[in-house]
Amino acid sequence: MSSSNHQESYFIYMLECDNGSFYTGYTNDLDRRMGEHISGSAKSSYTRSFRPVSMAACWKIKGSRADAMAIERLIKGLGREAKETLVASPSMLKKLSEKIPGKKISPRSVKTRPLRGIK
Repeated sequence: MSSSNHQESYFIYMLECDNGSFYTGYTNDLDRRMGEHISGSAKSSYTRSFRPVSMAACWKIKGSRADAMAIERLIKGLGREAKETLVASPSMLKKLSEKIPGKKISPRSVKTRPLRGIK
């Protein structure tokens, strides 16, 4: 099987930060990545400056890294009001992702969980 056909699981997530902004990212290891955000790792420059206070939304996809990046870019391109709507109704991402040209991605909402280590 070629790597372009390889399907993996990725998470696309939105964190609410202490300045009221949303940070959007993707990962194939959610626990590791949340640990990096909470600890202020050098790999997490935005959330080192604006600390995460909660996981606002999270989705899981079966697909490639490029698929996860496409959804991340889609969310990052939304305005504040649209992001708030997406957080309130995470299932809307499935409909939004249909706008990604050449991609058939079906994000599935994942129950958000408290960020461990947040004080």
